[in-house]
Amino acid sequence: MPDSMSASQSLDVSTVYFEFLSAIFGRYSKPIGYLILALLALGIAYLTFLIVRGIYRSHMRKKFYRREGIELPSNVLVKVNRDVNDPMIELHFPYWTHSNKNGTRDKRYSSNPIVLPNSTVVSSHWILKSNSPINATRAACCLRRKGEPIPFCEVERNAYLEESHSREIHNRATNLNSFIRRFSSPFEFESYCADLLNKNGWIARTTRATADGGFDIEGVDPQGRKFIAECKLFTKSKASRPTIQKLVGAAQLEKADRMLFFSPSGFTVEAEQFASAVGCELFGFSSIANMHNNSFSAPAHSDFDINDFEISNESLYAYYPDDYR
Repeated sequence: MPDSMSASQSLDVSTVYFEFLSAIFGRYSKPIGYLILALLALGIAYLTFLIVRGIYRSHMRKKFYRREGIELPSNVLVKVNRDVNDPMIELHFPYWTHSNKNGTRDKRYSSNPIVLPNSTVVSSHWILKSNSPINATRAACCLRRKGEPIPFCEVERNAYLEESHSREIHNRATNLNSFIRRFSSPFEFESYCADLLNKNGWIARTTRATADGGFDIEGVDPQGRKFIAECKLFTKSKASRPTIQKLVGAAQLEKADRMLFFSPSGFTVEAEQFASAVGCELFGFSSIANMHNNSFSAPAHSDFDINDFEISNESLYAYYPDDYR
C-alpha cells in the first residue's frame, strides 16, 4: 500500500509539472520539460563533481602537509609523482589574451580576459601545479630547504646571478682596483652612487643615460637642498679639471645648490684646486669606501649559499604585465 501511494504521488507531481508547462508552451511542453529535467540533472552532476574535486584537492594538500610539513595555498594542485619525473620547476606568467607589444592589455578588444597558465614544480615525490608563479616558487624553495634537488629555472637563475653580483658590489671596499672591477659598466657605477647617497639620507636618482646633461645623479640632500652629481669610473686616469667645469656649468643651468663628483681613481691637482674654488665636493676612493663600509653590511660573496636563495616577489612581478599585478 505505501509503495502504491508513493507511485501515485510521483505521478501526481509529474502530471502537475507537465500541465504547468503545457499552459505556458502548449504542444511543446513535453520536449521542453524533458530538456529542463536534463539540464537540471547535468547541473546537479557538475555541482557534485566540483564538490568531490574540492574534497580530493584538499585531501592531497593535507597529505602533502603531513609528509613535508609545508602548508600550500588553495590554488596549488598536488599529485603524487608516480612516473618518477626528474625534479624541476617551470614558471609561466599571466598574459592578456590580446596584448600590446609591451605586454599590457589591448583595449581595442572588449572581451580580453587575462590568461593564468599553470606553473609546475616537480620533486622526487610530488608534482605541484599553480596558476600563481609566486606560489610555485615559494613551494619549490620550501622543498629545496628540505633537501629536494630542484634546479633553478631560468628566471630564478638570472635573479640569483643578479643578487650574487649585487652582494659582490656591496662587500667591504678595501682595495681600489678590486672595487673598480666590481662594476660591469659606468651605468652600474652611477646606480651604485645613487644607492649610496640614498643609504645616507639623501634622495637621489640617476638621470637617463641617453640625456646626460653634464651630470648623472640629481636629487635633494638631507637638508632639502637640490644637488647634482657626476660619476666617473676611470681605470687608468684621474678626473681632470674640464670634467668638473662641465659639472659646474650643469649646476648653473639646473640651479643646483650643491655639486658632487664621484671618481674612485681620484682627481688631478688642478681638478682639486678648481673644485675647492667653486665649491664642488669630491669623493675619491677613500671617501667612497668610508661611506660604503658604513652603509652596507652584506655578507661576503663566498657566504652566499645558493640553497638559501629565494627569489623576491618584485623580481617575479617584473615578468607580469604592467597593468596586471
